[in-house]
Amino acid sequence: MRRSLSVLMLGSVVAISAVAFAAKDDKAKESPGAKAISEYDKTIVDAHKAFAAGVAGGALDDAVAGYRKAIGLDPNRPEGHLYLGGALYQKGDYAAAEEALTSAQNRAKSGGAYANYLGKAMFLIATVKEVQGKADEAKTAWKAYEDFAKANPDKTYPEGSGDAPPMLLKVYPGSAVERQNKIETYAKSVTEYAKVKEAILKRQKELGIEPSIPKK
Repeated sequence: MRRSLSVLMLGSVVAISAVAFAAKDDKAKESPGAKAISEYDKTIVDAHKAFAAGVAGGALDDAVAGYRKAIGLDPNRPEGHLYLGGALYQKGDYAAAEEALTSAQNRAKSGGAYANYLGKAMFLIATVKEVQGKADEAKTAWKAYEDFAKANPDKTYPEGSGDAPPMLLKVYPGSAVERQNKIETYAKSVTEYAKVKEAILKRQKELGIEPSIPKK
């Protein structure tokens, strides 16, 4: 469930970015005086295509390599790190995904222009920590995302933004609250189960029964 949600979010980012970059490139080809997209952006678009193909075919090595190539071209921009983190997450390499997403978050904090990438990095970092079973860290990360979402409400495209406008800033404060509550509920259920298990084993010993707990 958490993987599906995060891949859906990453897929949306990839799709929006690819469309925007492609529209910009097409416009440049139609207008000789217009500036074409950069090598960095082209590398990102190629990696996006590899990501889409990899999700369908179950092999994301080309996407990972593509995003790493983009990072090599400009390590200070957050996009490559964000997308790399998403691809690694989809591969199940959670530790590496968390590292890449943290890099994206740190770079996106450098300016308001990267608020969109910052929000998505924070969302995915919280998800990765949760999947890894880092309950306390996940709760902290979700709270940070919740605060970000409240401070950065959804924005619409600016008037006159043209054929390839910047990405919309979309936030999901409700998801952050929901995940924090679910983590709390799960932690309580684990604690309660441990207490019940201890009581059963104690009673079995009192009755002279070989201590055992049926598997779920």
